[in-house]
Amino acid sequence: MASQTIHDIATKGFDDAQSYDAHRPSYPPAAVASLLGHLGLEGQSGRHILDLAAGTGKFTELLSARPEGYKIIAVEPLDSMRNTLVAKKLPKVDVRPGTAAEMKDVEDGWADGCIVAQTDIFEGLSLWEQELSELNFNEKVDNEPRFRHLLWKKVFDRQAEAEKPFFSTPIETEKITWSIWLTPDALWDRFDTLSWNKLRQGEERRLFREKFDKIIREGDATFNENGEVELHGCTFFVWTSRLNGPE
Repeated sequence: MASQTIHDIATKGFDDAQSYDAHRPSYPPAAVASLLGHLGLEGQSGRHILDLAAGTGKFTELLSARPEGYKIIAVEPLDSMRNTLVAKKLPKVDVRPGTAAEMKDVEDGWADGCIVAQTDIFEGLSLWEQELSELNFNEKVDNEPRFRHLLWKKVFDRQAEAEKPFFSTPIETEKITWSIWLTPDALWDRFDTLSWNKLRQGEERRLFREKFDKIIREGDATFNENGEVELHGCTFFVWTSRLNGPE
């Protein structure tokens, strides 16, 4: 497979790995259990899991804490992210450099399951959340493909047409919704873990923060007695099974 270069948006936007780890959301236990169940790994002791693009280990630490005692190889290309994960010293977790295209340190056929996990920020249910989402996505369009563009899904669509596919199709999906209470500043810190927001500097960053604050202050957000705003989100996941593929 051809060598791949990590995009500058990732290397620069995710350079502050400690802030990312502190403010990015984790995953709800129900979603973790459901995904492992669909993969045939829930309740299976000692199985091998490859955690690809593991980042700072937001999902890795949930796997490591499971009672099954999984053996985990966490692959992460960015030094800052990988070093933060290594510092956690998670049991039965071997952290290695690499990408989906280059995992020379992982033996073929080693894993019983491969997981790629990415935490999102929110799902806009109320008007203010929709406005914040639009600000987030439309303020600075860089034409880079992201999860929401669903280009990744075309990989599996092509598998459905292949004579000898690598994966079972159609892929199966599930979504679990949740909500959390955050102060406006805590929400900004979470928002600031997005790579393209982290790259904003100077006047551009100041003006963007003004728009962010105005949406929360003047919108229809629900606040509690602690001055926290209710944020709605969802965990969306898909799964498929490996097939033999072409010889």
